[in-house]
Parts: sequence; C-alpha cells; structure tokens
Amino acid sequence: MANMTLSLICQSLSKSPLILSVPHSGRLIPEGLVSRMRHLNVYQEIEDPMVEALLPDELRCSKVVLEAARLVCDVNRHPWEWDGHLFSDKLPPEALSQSAKVRSGLGFIPRLGREGRPLWKQGFSVAEGREHLSAYHIPYQQALMRMIDGQRQSGFIRVLVLDCHSMPKIAGFNKGHRRIDICLGNDHASTSQDETIKTLGEALRAQGFRVGFNDPFAGGYIISHHAHMNNGVEAIQMEINRALYWDENNHCPSPDFDKTKARLKAGRMEFCTNQFPDFYA
Repeated sequence: MANMTLSLICQSLSKSPLILSVPHSGRLIPEGLVSRMRHLNVYQEIEDPMVEALLPDELRCSKVVLEAARLVCDVNRHPWEWDGHLFSDKLPPEALSQSAKVRSGLGFIPRLGREGRPLWKQGFSVAEGREHLSAYHIPYQQALMRMIDGQRQSGFIRVLVLDCHSMPKIAGFNKGHRRIDICLGNDHASTSQDETIKTLGEALRAQGFRVGFNDPFAGGYIISHHAHMNNGVEAIQMEINRALYWDENNHCPSPDFDKTKARLKAGRMEFCTNQFPDFYA
C-alpha cells in the first residue's frame, strides 16, 4: 500500500521501571487510505484523544506512542483478529474472525465506529491487511518488548507496563451508581499482582478520582501479551473518562484538562515512589 509509514514515538530511558504504552491517541492517516474513509474525521469516534498529552515527561519513564490513527491499525488487538466483513478475499486460516471484538466491528483494523456506524467506504485485501501488521502492529509490540528487556537487563527486578487509554463519558455506569473516573484493568489478576493495581488505585483515589477495577474494561492484547509476572513484568490498562478532560461535542480539550493532568501526575508519582522507591524517591 502506498505511503505506508512507521510512526512510533519511542522514548527509552537507560533506567526506568515504568513503561507507558499509548496505542490509541494517534491521528496520522496514510494518504492512500483517506479516500476509503467515510468521513475525514471518522477516526474521532474511536480514538483516545490527547491521552499522550495527559502524561507529561516530567515523570521519568520510558514510553511508546503510536502516532498512526487507531483507524489504521489497532495494536491493542490480537494480530489475527481479522473481520471477514472488511476483507474482500478469503481470510488467512489463523484469523480469529469470531472473537467478541471482531463481532463488534473492532478487529485489528476497525470496521465500525460508535452506534455501529461503518468507518470505511471500501474494504481491504488480505495482502493489505498483512501490510498493516508489518507497518504498525509488529513494530509497536517489538518496541515495547525491547523496552521491557532493556529495563530487565539494567537490573530492575520488577517492571510495570501501564497501557493508557480513554473511555467515553457514558462508560463506567454500573446499575445507576456514579460514573467512575478511571478504570484499571489487569485481566482479573492475570497481568499484575493484586497489590500493584490496588496501590495504583489508592494513589489515584487520593487525588479525588473515582476508580474501578476490571469493569467496564479488564484489558486488551497489550497487557496480556507483555505481562510475564513470573519474570517480574506486570501490566495494567488504565482507562481515563473523557469527561475529565475532553469536550466530545467540539473535539477539543475541556477547561478541566490541565487540572486533570496535574492530578494524574500526582497520583502516578505517589504510586511510583511507593512501588519503586529506589528509583523515584
């Protein structure tokens, strides 16, 4: 596919027990795909707007950010979550075409936006799908793996990958109870120790956030793929409610953006000094 370019921002410190992953806040769309989109701003329906800007560099950590729009490739999906309704030829035998995410239209190349609205006017060939994997999905996972391996080799016994997302303001309602502000997921204790996720939740609650665990989001491919607790590598998915920082009607930061950014920074610093005192003290 023409104009397919790698667009990763990778900041890898020589030592950093915390690694940030930001897979869904990118907005770059290859020129060759624009004509296939139903609307030029269609990516806004499924993006995590400006999440990377909520996570300032003052907190020393390594990070990897995908600048390409989620519309182009969702690196938080299994690489074989292929949607048969989006591809013009027979899917590869490895395709997981009946997964829950694929059935909802959110495979590794998303097919549907909010309320089931189609994202594309034209589908893809299997060969093009493989190009998307090679250009975006594989490099993203490789960048995270290199960072994890590098920090382990630098001497850290424990490393945490914090996979950062946002959720629509309507998410987080639970049988009429108040909306949660942040959802932390560790795939029901399979990608991090209970103490780790609880300590992060307590640090965020100390900043006034309402925090939930594994509901409505328990985590996706990134944390399940990169966590290896037996080797000291934990991973947690963090979903930030957009009502805290984003005007979804006008697609711009809300007046609370800077306040939310400061509260998140303070919460993460408290967590890091608790969990990694030798580095963050």
